Amino acid sequence: MGAGGRAARERRSRRGARLAALALVAGLLALTELGLRLAGFGYPPVEVPLVISHRGDEDAALLSGAGLHRADLQALWLPREGAEIPWAPGEHVSADGYRREGPRADAEPRVLALGDSSTFGYGVGERETWSYRLERMLADEEPGRVQVLDGGIVGSTIVQGIARYRMLRERWRPQVVVAAFGAINEQWPAWHGLPDEAKIAEMQRRRGRLSTFRRWLRRELRLAHAADWLVERARGGLRAEIERTAARMRAEDAEHAAYLEDPDYVARVPPDAFEAKLDELLEIAHADGGALVVIQMPRRPAEEELRWSLAAYDEALALFAERTGVPRVDVRALFRAELEAGRPFEELMLDAYHPSPAGQRMIAEALAPVVRRALEGPAGQER
Repeated sequence: MGAGGRAARERRSRRGARLAALALVAGLLALTELGLRLAGFGYPPVEVPLVISHRGDEDAALLSGAGLHRADLQALWLPREGAEIPWAPGEHVSADGYRREGPRADAEPRVLALGDSSTFGYGVGERETWSYRLERMLADEEPGRVQVLDGGIVGSTIVQGIARYRMLRERWRPQVVVAAFGAINEQWPAWHGLPDEAKIAEMQRRRGRLSTFRRWLRRELRLAHAADWLVERARGGLRAEIERTAARMRAEDAEHAAYLEDPDYVARVPPDAFEAKLDELLEIAHADGGALVVIQMPRRPAEEELRWSLAAYDEALALFAERTGVPRVDVRALFRAELEAGRPFEELMLDAYHPSPAGQRMIAEALAPVVRRALEGPAGQER
């Protein structure tokens, strides 16, 4: 056999060896994948880095996909469809992700409630929330037609509230938007120094770099789960960072919000950005032919002494209302007047930031006449 024949045979032999090696590797990978699945191993991808409650247990629940919230690349997180409400046995998030029912096409008039846990109704039943009580008060002689859609998100800021509104507006344009922001979440430290708006943009940028196929592989292959688990174990990873952040915030809270003394402190929504976001929300509401009403939400008075930055948000809200003519319902002042008159704090608030059922009713009663006027025609708001 000539030199050419020997060379061809050697090439075939090398090719065969390579194919055999590839087959062996593929077989081992397949067996490993099967073994991981049989063992029930899972380490799903984390697409949005966040700390919802500054408590690792709730953040771990979000990462597991079994808690009250799910990750979202537009709003960071949203109520998880069908999730059980932990403090209200037998109650669940609606099938389209709202505390109560989702948007009804036949609703008239339509009011959208945006806010954080106090709007979602932390610690109270769905019929005790201010959105439900307001709906009953507005219904008058046409019960069942009015809808006050509860768009509250636990732990959210105005940035997340606007994102939720933008997701909703194509299918359900409210005639009045009631916004309850600025009570506490905006002033919390930004995760990794990224304010909420920058965090959303960064996560969307990262997500855009991944192909649909790569995302599918990372989500579905247990080998990919295991690889990420090993990498994150080796370098402390995202989950460890979330828990470290949660632990730091717990410690700082115990030290009376010491993070506010940090010169590198960056808020989730700085006060100047907060007022700009109020302008953006007003612009969207007017573009949809609707009106905006804002609420100055209540807090435990002692919290305002501990967290000096809260005053900047109160001032921004008041200046915005004065500058634009948007109605501002100052529930904070109403609660303070009740407390000064001798009413026990526990009757109005469950804790430092969350209204009790009586406090929720008080919010609805203060809102009802203002929202009625806005539905008739927001004369005080320039269009």
